Amino acid sequence: MSRIAAACIVLTVCLLAVRCAPAQPPTQAFATLPPTADTDATVQAAIAKALPSPTPTPTPNIAATIEVSLAATISALRAATAAAIPTSMPSPAATPTATPQPTPIPTPTTAPPTSTATAIPAPTATQAPAPTPVQAPTATLVPTATPVPTPVPATPTVTLRPTPTSVPTATANPLIAAFSRLSTGVTVRQEGGFWVITSNSTPNHPSPYFARTDSRYQSYNGTNPQYAQNPNRIVATTLICRIPVEPGRAGSSMATPLGPIGIAINGVPFFNQYAGPNQPLTMEINSFDQYGGHPQQFGQYHYHLEPTALTAQFGKGALLGYLLDGFPVYGPEENGRALRSSDLDANHGHAHATAEYPSGIYHYHFTADNPYLNGTGYYGTPGTTTR
Repeated sequence: MSRIAAACIVLTVCLLAVRCAPAQPPTQAFATLPPTADTDATVQAAIAKALPSPTPTPTPNIAATIEVSLAATISALRAATAAAIPTSMPSPAATPTATPQPTPIPTPTTAPPTSTATAIPAPTATQAPAPTPVQAPTATLVPTATPVPTPVPATPTVTLRPTPTSVPTATANPLIAAFSRLSTGVTVRQEGGFWVITSNSTPNHPSPYFARTDSRYQSYNGTNPQYAQNPNRIVATTLICRIPVEPGRAGSSMATPLGPIGIAINGVPFFNQYAGPNQPLTMEINSFDQYGGHPQQFGQYHYHLEPTALTAQFGKGALLGYLLDGFPVYGPEENGRALRSSDLDANHGHAHATAEYPSGIYHYHFTADNPYLNGTGYYGTPGTTTR
C-alpha cells in the first residue's frame, strides 16, 4: 500500500507541474536560440526558410491526457490492491465471516502464550537448584548428628541394673567386684538365690607354714615374741561356700560352728573365735603366722584374726570378705578410727552405708580384742560350706 500511495503522489505532482508550465511552440524555441560563434547569417537564413511561418497552433491538452492516464493507473492500482488485500488482511465485508473461524484467530492469540511459555521455564529452572542444595544439608544434617540414637542408653541400663535373677557383672555387684580384685583362682557363680564361691583355701601371701622347698615359704618375722609354730603344713583344700544373694536378718541368731564360717577375698576361710568346742584362742593365738593365719590338722589354712596381708594391701577399713549369711566383713578401722568390740553389737557388727553399699547394709568388723570377728552368731541366715 505504501508503494501505491507513493505512485499516486508522484503522478499528482507531475500533473500539477504540467498545469502550471506555460505552453511554448517549438518554432519559437528555435527562433530564439542565441547566435553562437558557429552560426552566421547564412545559416540563420536557411533556418528561417526551412521553418514555416508561425501560425497559431492549438496547444495539445497534455494535462487532460495525463489526468486520463492517471485515472486509468489509479483504477488499475485499485484493482490490483483489491485482489492482493484478501490474502493478507480481511476486507471489511469478510471480517464477520473470518472471526468465528479458528484458523486466523488462534495464530495471533497463540503467539503471545508461546513466547510467554518459553520465558517461564527460565525462572523455574533457576528456583529448583537454588533452594534444594541449601536446605538439604541444613535440615537433614543438624538433627542427625546425636544418635545418637537411641539404642545406646538402653544397653548400659540393662548392663548396669541387672535383675536379681540375672548374673551381675563385676562392676554391678560388690561381692563379685571384691573377689575379682585378686588373681587367686577364686571363682564366683550364681545358682538361684545363692552365690557359689569356690577356692583351694591357699593364701596369696607367703607363710612359714609352706614347705621349706616351696617358693612361697617365708620364715616367721612377726611381732609376737611367743610365736610357736604348730606341726601342720599348708595343703590345698577345696572350699565351696554357698552365700545368699540377698541377705536378710534372721528371726533368731544362729551360733557359728567350728570350721569355715565365711571366706576372705583371697579364698582363705574365716574361722570363729574358738580353738575348739568352747575353747578360747588364748594359747592357739601364739601359732598364728605374721599374717594372722595358720593351718588346721588337715592342712587347711584359715584366719581367726585380722588378715594383715589384705589390710596392708587394701587398707584397715577395706572390704575383706563375707560370712556365710551373705553380709560383708570389713577391717578393724572405720573412718580412720580403730574399732573395739564394744563399738559393735552382739553379732560383732552394725549397719550403715559403706563405699561398696552406699544405700547401707549390715556388716561385720574385725577387732583386736575378743571375739575378733563374730560374737553370738550370724546376723542373718547362713548358707552352707563343702570341703
